[in-house]
Amino acid sequence: MLQRKYQAGFTLIELIIAIAITAIIGIAAQSMLDVMLRGKSQLSQQQERLSNLDNSLRVIQRDLQQITPRTLTGEDFITPNLGLLLRPQSQAVGSTFMEFIRFSTTPKPNQTYPDLIRVRYKLIDGDLIREQQPFPQNPLIPIPWHRIRLLQGLEELNISLFQQNWELLYTDLKSDNLPQAIKFEFGHPNWEVAELIVGLPGGDLIEP
Repeated sequence: MLQRKYQAGFTLIELIIAIAITAIIGIAAQSMLDVMLRGKSQLSQQQERLSNLDNSLRVIQRDLQQITPRTLTGEDFITPNLGLLLRPQSQAVGSTFMEFIRFSTTPKPNQTYPDLIRVRYKLIDGDLIREQQPFPQNPLIPIPWHRIRLLQGLEELNISLFQQNWELLYTDLKSDNLPQAIKFEFGHPNWEVAELIVGLPGGDLIEP
């Protein structure tokens, strides 16, 4: 009696099902990989933005901690002032909102004429701009302002001053006496509000 021999293997239907399952797994794996890559990219961008924010706040803090009272007149300010020129955001958009003279480096005890630089900050189309030039200027060799962009996309800038308590800056500050401290609140869609408090030379910061 003849016996029918069966050959081991896959039928066409089984092969099609296997290919379909493999394709589904591949699509799912590709989707998961895309999600992971997008998440990693977004995390990297957020870390970069926060690092830029931290560096920018450090620049502002260093500037103000090196401030020195000198009589100056700002292009966007009406009267000369000793020490610090400030104006609120409502008047600052597109123009200078802060200007002062600072030491270029920490002055040495026996240094008679320390190097000084003039610094000003602008808010232009949501960008925080810092400019500086040597002080005083040599009228025979004028040096242009050196400009860098610190932050982008700011939606809000509030400035508060501390003497015996915190008060929002509503009008131009034109006082010969520096406040004890200054506080900035920067509004941005990526981090909502970032706050910086800087104690100024000549006064001890005491929280109310």
